[in-house]
Amino acid sequence: MRGKLTGLAFACVGVTLLLVGLEVRGQVTQDFWFAGSDSYGYNKLADELIEHHRYALGPWPEGLHWARPPGYPLYVALAKGRTLATMNGREGWTDIAHANVWLETFGTGLVLCFGVFVMCGTLPALLALLLMMVAPFNAIATAAALTETLATFLVTTTVMLLIPPAMGSPRRGWLAAAGVFLALATLTRPDSLLVAPAFLFALLGARRGGLRTMVVPALVATLAFVVVFAPWPIRNLSQFGKAYPLGGRIDRYSRPVENYEGSWAYLRTISKNWRPMTQLTTCYYDVGCPLAAQDFLTADPTIGADELIEIRRLIEERRRHGHTPAVSSGFQALADARRRDRPVYVEVVLPAMRLKSMWVSHHDELLPDHSPVASWRPIMRPLSWKVMWGAIFGGLVLVIDRRTRFAALVLGVATLGRTALLAYTFYSMPRYLLESLPSAYALIAGGLGVASVWLVSSASALWRARSRTKATSGVESASMKI
Repeated sequence: MRGKLTGLAFACVGVTLLLVGLEVRGQVTQDFWFAGSDSYGYNKLADELIEHHRYALGPWPEGLHWARPPGYPLYVALAKGRTLATMNGREGWTDIAHANVWLETFGTGLVLCFGVFVMCGTLPALLALLLMMVAPFNAIATAAALTETLATFLVTTTVMLLIPPAMGSPRRGWLAAAGVFLALATLTRPDSLLVAPAFLFALLGARRGGLRTMVVPALVATLAFVVVFAPWPIRNLSQFGKAYPLGGRIDRYSRPVENYEGSWAYLRTISKNWRPMTQLTTCYYDVGCPLAAQDFLTADPTIGADELIEIRRLIEERRRHGHTPAVSSGFQALADARRRDRPVYVEVVLPAMRLKSMWVSHHDELLPDHSPVASWRPIMRPLSWKVMWGAIFGGLVLVIDRRTRFAALVLGVATLGRTALLAYTFYSMPRYLLESLPSAYALIAGGLGVASVWLVSSASALWRARSRTKATSGVESASMKI
């Protein structure tokens, strides 16, 4: 009877939190949607899928597309159906926003609650759900026709499916299901593949005996991933003669960009935060955009005179001949020179600065002035500080506890590990953090749960020790009287 009442209370609190999450996201999406150039590209792909069953940016003679993986356009096609999401119409955008709200609340919220429940029990699971429902970061993205909400659900599901094996469950089904969701996540956003190392810690947690026992489960997870993911590169290989498994770089019109590697490598060596990623690359990829050397100097005022002359030469070369291998090689040479001259600054200091700017941010990209919740902007940065440090300390507590160690390492890869790699490679926009935040909430809630158990155990042990001391003192006093 007591167990039934506890279960009923858990369900009631859980449902209440889900309703709160719906209300929070309802405020965000109230007569509001957010669309950027990426959103229109995704919608073109979705519309062509619906109308002509082709994966292309428009009807024939527009060629087939390979630079965007198909996960999100398929989701958009399902969310809005034949309703167009054009510059002048809101109906299609509203459908996408509503789909995001329901997916994040009942999808991401519930799988997060499940994973933390397996790891630490009822109260931490409810705390993680509370954080997911009321924290504003992911909520503000539900109004955006961008990949973040879908990718967050798929990555979070992948990670939470790894918790049971990380806690000692030998069942291979968890790993197979996680492999399927990782494939779906990678087909939505290629950077989702960065959580793949988390499978290693799940395998270590589930192993029975020596390392040989990890081989078959690892093969099962890999096979599940390949079966779901393989049709995409096979299709590209058949159509274009090249697999393009992770798609490619695009311009503001969603068209593929070639010979960008050198410019990207150079930006990595001068960028302290994510802003040059949008301010410079958006213009750089579009040959018709009037790019200026001053734009690079704004990103890093320490650029020397000779370096600036070479940048001007490369910009002029790009204007005349487009994105040629020579232009890319020129920027690559500048990047190599900077790495040779200041290796620690380029490879350690700048990535650390970008990592901080990714975690600690105002998130103003998704909170424009006309957002119905623009008033939330002042709380974003201080709250993001607390989430970052809460995840770090929660992770340390979970790693110290032997029972939750491998689960904590799974979550750590999905949070700090993934975002550190993104910051190192310069994919460090704050909205790219959103996929990692549910795992961060799991670390916070799990860490608090384990720490509270420690405190209760310590207090109980101290109480028992004092009781024994008093009892012993009483016996000694009585014997002295005798």
